[in-house]
Amino acid sequence: MLDMLIVVVIVSIIVTYILGQISTIQKPLARTNAAQRLTAYVQTARSDSIRRHATEINRMAQITVVDAQGYNVSLDANGDGNLDPPVFVDLKDQNLKLDGPFPRMYMFDAQGRTVDPGRNPITSGSITLSNGSGKSVVNVANPTSSVKSGSNQ
Repeated sequence: MLDMLIVVVIVSIIVTYILGQISTIQKPLARTNAAQRLTAYVQTARSDSIRRHATEINRMAQITVVDAQGYNVSLDANGDGNLDPPVFVDLKDQNLKLDGPFPRMYMFDAQGRTVDPGRNPITSGSITLSNGSGKSVVNVANPTSSVKSGSNQ
């Protein structure tokens, strides 16, 4: 009986360790996937505004950082020439946070430039996603949006 109890304790310790390692691996993966998804939305929104020759504010595809836990994406996904209702991307379930200030809007004009609601070009702008494993920065203002990631030490 004592042998069986020792085996159960050892197996419990091993399983606990393995589950801890899986959790450690999932945090950076979730952050990287969310950053890649945001980058894809930025590129899609930019392309959408170029495709539709969006010169009016109400026709420009846009990404709005609503709060620390989500952002809206407005673009013409169905191809009818008008912006569809915004899609809210919720990061709460992934335990990810966005940097402030809130709300913050990025719009894309007919040339693919990132502009503010006053149509002024934005030359530098990024969105940072973070969790316990580090940060990923998505460059929104650069037409070749890229993701830079770093881990907490």
